Order: sequence, then structure tokens, then C-alpha cells
Amino acid sequence: MIILSKYFKEMIRSNRTDIKECLFHEIQSGSLVIEIDESVHATDEIIYRWYGHGSSNHTHSLLDYVEDNSDRLRHKYLRWISELGETTHRERRLTEWLALNNTLSYWWMTLLTETSIFKSPEIIDAIRLLALEELVDNHSPTQLVLLSDDLLLRRSVEQLCQNRNIPFSCRNTNSRHTRRHLSRMAVRKGPSVILALAMFGRYLRRYWFIRSLETRTFHEASDAVLFATRSHYSKNPNSDTPMPHAANWPNLQHLLDDSKISSNWLEMLFMGKDAADGSKLRQQIDRYRKHYSRNEAHVLLDSLLSIRIIVQVIILYLKLVKIFLQLGNQRIERNIKNRPWLWQLTAYSWNRSMIGHVAVENLFWFVLFDKALGDVSPQMKGFFTFEGQSWEVAFVSAWKRHKLGELVAVTHSTIPFWDLRRFSGISHSSQSDQYSRPNPDLIAVNGPLARLTLVGVGYPPEKIVECEALRYQDLRVANRWEPRSREAYQPLRIILVADYMQAFTETMTEMLKEALPDLPSETQVSIKLHPNSVISAKTFGDMMISVRQDPISQLVQDFDVALVSSRSSAIVDLCVLGIPLVVVEFEDSLDLSPLKSILELPTVSNADELVETLKNARVPVEPLLEPDDAFFLDPSLNLWSSLLSNSPAGHP
Repeated sequence: MIILSKYFKEMIRSNRTDIKECLFHEIQSGSLVIEIDESVHATDEIIYRWYGHGSSNHTHSLLDYVEDNSDRLRHKYLRWISELGETTHRERRLTEWLALNNTLSYWWMTLLTETSIFKSPEIIDAIRLLALEELVDNHSPTQLVLLSDDLLLRRSVEQLCQNRNIPFSCRNTNSRHTRRHLSRMAVRKGPSVILALAMFGRYLRRYWFIRSLETRTFHEASDAVLFATRSHYSKNPNSDTPMPHAANWPNLQHLLDDSKISSNWLEMLFMGKDAADGSKLRQQIDRYRKHYSRNEAHVLLDSLLSIRIIVQVIILYLKLVKIFLQLGNQRIERNIKNRPWLWQLTAYSWNRSMIGHVAVENLFWFVLFDKALGDVSPQMKGFFTFEGQSWEVAFVSAWKRHKLGELVAVTHSTIPFWDLRRFSGISHSSQSDQYSRPNPDLIAVNGPLARLTLVGVGYPPEKIVECEALRYQDLRVANRWEPRSREAYQPLRIILVADYMQAFTETMTEMLKEALPDLPSETQVSIKLHPNSVISAKTFGDMMISVRQDPISQLVQDFDVALVSSRSSAIVDLCVLGIPLVVVEFEDSLDLSPLKSILELPTVSNADELVETLKNARVPVEPLLEPDDAFFLDPSLNLWSSLLSNSPAGHP
């Protein structure tokens, strides 16, 4: 039986014995119970909670089951997405239906193949459904009863039950999770085409004015290298703000200049809440341009916007709308042979990718990259930041189509286990049909951790090369954290490392605020903000908290313990630096730590657990992770020198 309801719990606690008896009567012996909140305590049932972590009162966590069987479930989901693109509709594969030209299928730019749980959180529900499928097969329950107002989940579970010949019924609920679901559904009900038009207008308003910017043309030297990267121009830069294009490539320009290698930088503007626009952006570009060396040339991708580009995007969008109407969601679902019950949970991503705002942005990527690279002479090599985003598919496809040379994807950060964006194309890496996924020639990993992750998921070792971790060079020389002899009267000092997503930072802040009364008096709290996020002062409320902007490697000495999100790559930095840390798990999120399955770290999911963990926090005898175990940190950048040369080096 599946119960997804706080409402059920409230009824059991009430005096309405008639309702209790009715509901318990429906729970037959041998039922599989999956609930939103801890509510069912029937001893003969196998009880799993849909949300949350940890076991209590004879209940288990479905997310914990996912984590315990993560390799298998991750493979199942990626395989399902792979097979989805091969499904046949009117005797044509889905990849063929979505052909944008004679080499690229738009399928590879959809949210379904991007597999980003940040953009498509329903992926987590799909993976939980795969876990539920295993539980059903393992325990052969007598029935499944679903208490939820989530219509998509209802349909998916019902299809699963029909496939397994298990009786199914459902009931409405009124839990906080249901209310969150209804809020999410209200957003989804906005017509996708209207959202696409809004995105189109927003895109033009953001980028139209930079058409007139005079950007230098690319170097045409045969030994030039090209870098494609996202650049963030802040509204309020200071003297310490790095060159925007160099944020992911620190110190590399010095190596290029010393080696007398001409570099071409194809920049895509990152327009976040703190991004400069209008006259401020123009002023910054002019100011930074004065500091460019003679060996580097910069072109802003969005400066190539023109009336012709806009017309091309409109034509392609209308083509996608036509295909979307021809295929239809129900027709696609009927043609899915493997686990069609997962389609209900992914259909929203399909809609956004085909006729929504995602389609508009993707088509601008496709047309602009083709324009930008069509005028480029062959390069000695090309590099781009490897994050598994849709723009990378458009870039790689244009690069290959124009035959510009060897192309290397560079891991500039860590690779979390559940960041499926990095793995979605691996199963297609050996395919060579007309519309196979466009892949780079090589992937450059920045350390043993990244190599271990890619090899573990099945990426061909011969396609992996090595490069120094440019963004983590400070860890090589940073002082390791040293504990202080804290007297009873001295306050506990906590550093909260903010998540990229404000909602998760708010959750951690609320948890810490709730825990403070039970912590030592005068406990001091500071927050280290994420460089690409903006936190509202309302997040802290009346909580006394100071904001720190310094790099993590420079501030850990001022604190006794760090509180960090399970989704943050900063976990690696903190483990290398040696400060005791507590990892916050979220009730509707997977473990995105880059150290999953490598280190056992203390985790908490509520204020009581946080208090208990902080009171019993142990000082590590030595850092949990050595710098060289995580990253390649040779200051001479010999691996990069090899990669930038004409030799096929960079291989270990």
C-alpha cells in the first residue's frame, strides 16, 4: 500500500475511530505502505516513506533505498532515457523526428536527455518510482493504496500496478507536500507557448543592445586554441573580481601567453540576478578589454544576434511545435515499450523542451553557435566547460559540423554521483549513426575523483585525459584547519556554507535557527555565500549572522565546525582543509556530494539531529581527504601544457 499523506497521520491521532477503522481495514496483511509522513504503525506491513531520510517507528525511507542501490537505479534511469530516444513513431525513431539538420537531432538538447535534477526535479520522483518497482517485485504486496493529490504520480503508480497485476486504489490528502505539489502544478498550467513567447521577448531585451559592441574577430593562426565558456559580469565588481571569462580558467591565460599560444574566447553571457546589463555591462566589457593580452581574442556569442538569426529561430520553433502536435504525449506513451509509467513524470520536461521557454533558449544556442563557428578557421584544439548542459550539445555539433579540430571537454569542478547531466551521453559514445549524440573527442578530468566517477559510470578510459584543477590551486598551499582548545565559556563558532539554490540555503538557515536554543550559549554563526547566488536579508530574519566573502580556504581557521548542503561541491574543499563538518540532507533531494560512497560523513535532516551531531562532533585526527587525492594540483601546469600542445598527450 502507498500512503502519501500527512492527513492520514492527523486522522490516526484524532478521535475519529470510524475513519481509523475504515482505513486500517483497507490495509490488508502483506501490503506495501509508502507514505509522505510517519503515520502507519501496522506491524504486519512493510512501510516506506516517500519523503525524507532515516528509519524510525518501523518505517523506512524510499530515498535511503535509492541511495543504498544507487548504482543500479542510476543505470536503470539513464538506460530508460537512452531507449526512449530510440522508440519508433510512425516508423521513425524519435531522434529522426527531431532532426534540426543532417547531423544533429534536437532530442539531445531536450530536458529529458540533459537529465538535470536542478531543471527537472521530477527526475527524483522517476528514480523513486524505479525503487518502488523493485520493492513491488521483491515483496509481492497484496495491494497498493495511494493517498495523494498528485495526479501524475497516481497515473504512474496505477500503470505500474496494472503491469504487475496488483490491486490499486487512491485517496486524496491535504499534507504540506500536497500543497507544494498543487503550487507546482499551478505553475505548470501556464500555457507553454505563452511562456515561450515571454522567453523570446526576455532574450531579445537582454541581448539586443550588445549587437553593436565591437568585439575582436578570432585569431586565424593555425596554432590557435578556442575556449567556449560562460561569463558572469557582476553588477558591482571590485578590485578582486577576476576577469569574467577567467572564472573557470584561472592562471591559464598566463600559461597561454608564456607559451605564445593564441587563444580565442567564445563567451556566453550568464544573466543571473547579480549580472550586469545595459550600460553597466557595456562599461565593464570596455574596461576588461583594456587588460586583454595581444594573444587573446574575445567574441560574445550573443553579440552575433541579428534579424536573420531571429527569423531562423522562429522558423525552427514552429517546426518543433508542428512535430509536438504530430507526436502528441499520448501517442508517445503508447509507443514506449519499456516502463511507460515513467512517461507521466517526464512529460512536463518534454513539453517545455518542445514548445516552452526551454525550446526558445535551445534554438538560440543552436543558431548562434552555427553562426559563430561557421566563420572560424580550423583550430589547434578546442576546449569547453563540461557540465552536461544543452548549450554544450549545440556547441559540439557546430564544432564537428565545421570540422574545426580536436575538441576537449574540461571538468572545471567536481562531479557528483547524481549529477546525471555528465552521464546522459555515455551510453551513446560509441554509436555513429546519423543522429547519434555529438560528443567531444576527449574529456579532461581535473583529479582522481573525477576520473574515478567517469570510469565508474562506464566512460571509455581511452577517452579520458588529465589536466590540473585550475580553480582549486589554493588548496595546495592552504593551511590545514587546526582545532583550538575551547573553554566552556567560549562560544561555538559555526560557518554555514550556502547552497547555490536559495531554497536549500533557507532550509539550512531555518534548521540552524531552530537548533540554536539547544546549543551552547553565545554560539556564533556566519555564512559563506555562494559566488553565483544572491541571498535576501529576509532569509536570516532576526537571526544574528555575519556574512563572509573570503575563500573557504582562508576562513576555516575562524570556526569550529562547518554546516554544508549535501548538494554542495564545497564538501570536497572542507574535507581537504580538515575542519569538522556536518552535512544537511533534504527531504526531497538525492545525495549530490562528490564524495558519496567514498567518505562516510555525519548527516542530519532536522534540528534535533543537528543539535546531537554538533554536541558530539569529533575533531578529525587528520584531514579526511588529501588534496592530491581529489585534484591534480601541479603549480607548473605541466598537464595543461601537454594538452595545449599538438601532441596527443594529457593521457596518464
